[in-house]
Amino acid sequence: MKFLLSILSVALVVVCVSADCYRQIGCEDKKRKSEYEYGQRWKPSTNPCYRCSCYEAKRYVLGCQKAVEKESSRAFSVKKSAFIARLYKLPTEQQFEDIEITREEAKTIECDPVPGPIFNIKTEKFQNRIYRNVYYYYTEKQSQCCSRTIAYRSIHPSCEAVQISECRWKVVQKDHPTEPCNGPMSFVG
Repeated sequence: MKFLLSILSVALVVVCVSADCYRQIGCEDKKRKSEYEYGQRWKPSTNPCYRCSCYEAKRYVLGCQKAVEKESSRAFSVKKSAFIARLYKLPTEQQFEDIEITREEAKTIECDPVPGPIFNIKTEKFQNRIYRNVYYYYTEKQSQCCSRTIAYRSIHPSCEAVQISECRWKVVQKDHPTEPCNGPMSFVG
């Protein structure tokens, strides 16, 4: 029963929790003049209470539709919309394609004109084309840095935040500093 009450009191204490993180292009600590590789973690010199990690990020630049070389055997009436041809589906694994390009190519890349259906003079019907979505992207290093400490906000008036170490705080009762605060609060961390 005590265990259940402690879980319930913790649930009542925490009103709001949100992460204190930021992202930046590149994986470097400019003050230390250090460059980091994918998967590496470090403490930034500007704020030792944060932890950063380096990862590869895809930057999608452009999405285009391209006709698949194999034409569909389905035909549809001239009266129907050419858009119907686009609804004919490829197998899931062939519906889209990601193509990696360089950052320089990303500045000038454009989509080719999308070819329409082919008109068959004998049958007087349009022959479907199957289309695939092609997405162009380039990769770049990015780092995400998140606080390793909890910053308490909206603390109950009967409590106060006490710093334990450079990056650690705890919330205690003002009248009993050795006792944890049981009042409502929110924190970022």
